[in-house]
Formats: sequence, C-alpha cells, structure tokens
Amino acid sequence: MNLRRATQIGLGLLVLVIAVLSMVASTTIIPEVGVMPDNPGGLVWHVDPGSPAWRGGIREGQEVTAIRGSDSSDGWELWTTEGQVAIGTSARDHIEVMRSHIPWALVSLFVAGIAALLAY
Repeated sequence: MNLRRATQIGLGLLVLVIAVLSMVASTTIIPEVGVMPDNPGGLVWHVDPGSPAWRGGIREGQEVTAIRGSDSSDGWELWTTEGQVAIGTSARDHIEVMRSHIPWALVSLFVAGIAALLAY
C-alpha cells in the first residue's frame, strides 16, 4: 500500500496522540462507579453493564450495606449484600487494573513515536 508522505506523517502523529492519551488515562483516571444506589439500608436501583461495579458483582436489587464517595483519597467504595453474601467493590481494585496497562501504553508510545519519525 503506497501512501503519500503527508498521509504517512499524519497517521504517525495520530497514532502518537492516541498513545499519549492512553498513557494519561492509564496513570491519572479514577473510574466512575457506574451505579445508582440508595443510602445504606436501601437498594441498588441501577447498575451500568460493564461498569466497575458490574464487574465487581454489584447488581440491581441488592441491599446497600456501606457506601463511600469519591471524595476520599482512595476513591469510592460500595458494599452490598445478596442474601447472606457480602459483595464489595472499590475504585482501588479497578485502578490497579488500569495501572497494569501502563507498560503497554509505554510500548505503544514508543512504537508510535518511531512510526512518526520514520514517516517524517
């Protein structure tokens, strides 16, 4: 496939920008909980499918036993019960998953930089 030089440079820079954004996201973002619970003693009345709370096992209709907002240094935390089973999730758990992607973001940043240089 033959691309013009300007197109090659543009694609290289686009990939470089995407790599930079992935690096920033991996290192700085705190994931949103993705759930709308009542206060402790109430019920979870909505959970976004695929959200951190969903991946942590929180489902609609579970009783909320403890909730802490994102104003603390560790981010949010949510504990529910389903029968006698306690289910909890926190931002800390999901931040660790995001931080595990930092090496891949660094590799993509390096490869994108090389691609942009070679295109130039």
